[in-house]
Amino acid sequence: MTTILEETSGLVAFVRTAEEGSFSAASRALGASQSAVSKSVARPESRLGVHLFQRSTHTLSLTAEGQASLDRGEHECPPCHPQARPLSKSKRL
Repeated sequence: MTTILEETSGLVAFVRTAEEGSFSAASRALGASQSAVSKSVARPESRLGVHLFQRSTHTLSLTAEGQASLDRGEHECPPCHPQARPLSKSKRL
C-alpha cells in the first residue's frame, strides 16, 4: 500500500522532472538521486496504469497522459509548483 507521503513525493518528482526535462536535472533540483526520482515517478505511473513519460536513451518527453496529468496537477497540487502564486484565502462567513 502506498502512503500519502510516497504519493506526494511521486507527484513532486513527476512535476519537477517535466519542468526540468530530465531525471538527472530533476534529481539535482530536488537534492535526491536520479534513481530515487525515477522510482518516485514510477509510483504514480503504476497507480494510474499509464506511462507519464516517453523514455529513450537520450531523450525524455511527456506522453499525452503525462501532459494531461501535468495540466491537472498545476491546479490540484500547488505545492508541486513552488513558482505558482499561492491560493487566495477564502473569506470567513
